Amino acid sequence: MMQSIDPLQRVQLAERSLRGFAMGWLGFVPLLGLPLAALAIWIGAKTLGASREVWNPGRSYSIAAITLGSLSLILHFVFLLLPVLFP
Repeated sequence: MMQSIDPLQRVQLAERSLRGFAMGWLGFVPLLGLPLAALAIWIGAKTLGASREVWNPGRSYSIAAITLGSLSLILHFVFLLLPVLFP
């Protein structure tokens, strides 16, 4: 059963979800996006953990933040390792 929380806390959860989603997209910026991708994963995981017992209107954005951040990190490492592996 879902617990009820204060509307302000629900808005804060939604804002954190959207912030993580934005960081996930910004994570695709070459090199500068590397820490942003890690931040997107951290924010998304923290938001999902905080909203485990309550309804979070931005839950899908938290999941997307983790997905985008992970994909961005993978792409960064692939493109950083390509010149090393294939000189």
